[in-house]
Parts: sequence; C-alpha cells; structure tokens
Amino acid sequence: MKKFILTNNILFFIYLIIFNGCSESTASKYLDTVLDSIEIYSINKKEIDWNSFRKELHEQADEAKEINQLYPIIRYTLLNLKDNHSAFYTPEEFKTFFDDTVFISSNNFSPKVIDNKIGYIKIPAWMCLNDSISIVYIKTLQQAIEKLDSNNLDGWIIDLRDNTGGSLFPMLIGLTPLLGNGTIGYFYQSDNTYNPWILNAGAASIGSKEYFKIKESYQLKHKNKKIATLINQNTASAGEAVAIAFRGMPNTRSFGENSFGATTGTKGILLADSAMIFLAVNKFADRNKKIYETNVSPDEIINNPEEVIKFAINWIEN
Repeated sequence: MKKFILTNNILFFIYLIIFNGCSESTASKYLDTVLDSIEIYSINKKEIDWNSFRKELHEQADEAKEINQLYPIIRYTLLNLKDNHSAFYTPEEFKTFFDDTVFISSNNFSPKVIDNKIGYIKIPAWMCLNDSISIVYIKTLQQAIEKLDSNNLDGWIIDLRDNTGGSLFPMLIGLTPLLGNGTIGYFYQSDNTYNPWILNAGAASIGSKEYFKIKESYQLKHKNKKIATLINQNTASAGEAVAIAFRGMPNTRSFGENSFGATTGTKGILLADSAMIFLAVNKFADRNKKIYETNVSPDEIINNPEEVIKFAINWIEN
C-alpha cells in the first residue's frame, strides 16, 4: 500500500485563519481552530466526548511553542475518530500529494479485448487536481472505451484493483458510457440525508452543484452488456466509490477481495501553515441507498489474484 493512499473524493477547501508564530498562545489557538473544524464536520463527531477530549489534547500540547510540535497531536486526534480515512499531512508532505504533471495516454487504462469478445479497462488512482489535465484523462478514458465498443463485445471488465483513490469525478465521468446518466450513488450525511452523485451527458454533480463537465460524452453503441468489476484490498477511497457506483446496475457483478475500507468522502482543510487535513465527513451509498459502513465486499470473493479475471470471464461468457 503506497504511503499516501488516503485521499479526498471531492476536494473542498476550508481556509482556517490562524496566527503564524511561535508562542504557546499561538500553538493553543492553532489546536483549537483545528479541533473546532473537526468537531463541526467529522462524520464521527457524535462519538467523541469533546469536553474531556479537548482537555486531554491541550494537556498533551501544554509545552508546545512551535506549530509543528502539534502535528503528532493532530494525527492522534484523527486516529481517535476511528473513520479509517481522515489523515493529516505536513506542508512538505502535501506539496508532493498530487501530481499535476502526469502524462495521459490510452496506456494508462491498459485497454484490450479478451477472447475477441470482452473489453478490459484498468482504472488507476487519479491523483491530480488540474482541471485541464483531468479533462484529458476523461476524454482519453472514453476514447479507450469507444475503441473497444467497436468490437460488439459480450461484456466488460472494469479493473479497480490497486486503485487507491484520488479525485472521484474524472473517473466517474470517464466511465459514463458504462455507468449511464442519472443518480449513480450518494454521500450519506451525518444528518441522515442523501446527497446524490449525478452524471448527465458529460457533467458530474453533487445534488444541484456541478463540479465537472466535458463538451461531449461518448455513448455506447452496444448497450446492456454484462459488466464485471474487480476489486482488492488496495481498492480504497475514490476507488471504492467507483466500485459502489456500479452496484445496483443490471447485469453487473463484482469479483476479488474485500476493499480497503475507506468508504467515506473527505473535506480538505488547508491550515495557515499549509498543512492539510483530509477529514471524513460522509459515507458512501450506492444508487439503492445502501450505505457502506466499512468496505466493499465483492459478489464473489476470490483470494487468488491470478484467478480473478478467469472468474469474471466465465461469468460474462456464461
């Protein structure tokens, strides 16, 4: 598992205004500002006795005079949320978190035809926040699907194994030809409401707010084919969300191992010293509003990675 697997699904930034400096008072204000935000937004905020927890954390931070002396305490705080997703990154770590220089070609998706009748696409993690590059990613993925679609296939294999997450909507829009338009999943909020993930002709929205859009989205010529999704223990975060987006569709089945278990959406909280918190703020739910509390379990558990594709092929062909 790579070091930075825990990432955001849709990136929302909150800029926390705090004082830069090195005094004990400044460190205390920094910690309080961080804790205020966590207490407001965390999906598990109701599981914490905040009065006693704040007291414990301030006792740990009592002698801290430099901001960076609080970093272990912030990590300890996030660990106690027990959401298996929230994470803290120092300014130095966050600088290397996303890759905005990545080169995109069809090779990124390893497209191929298996047995002359099954289209195979590999969906890797997408760690890029550059919109222009993400649009190239979307178009290149859809072009790979279009090229395979010309073969009048019997079915598709979407390989999400080792997809550790990143930016969710470029992956979903790229897969629109297979996922279809409409509501494909939800964020389940702490107030018990469902905020839908919506695809519509190359656009992706959460509820009524549009986040991504391309001018033209490819539509399959040969529809209603079987779709097999593959997942493993390294399928995490946005990778798990993509797997969930296929749940509840007709003619779909999943194969492999239980996923990593970071089935939550995160909010990015950028601190004044350029450190970053990714805070789990909601849970994933599929198009039937089934909430994924822990991980994604495949329809057929296959622990031998060399056998997974064979099982998927057999299901599609039979």
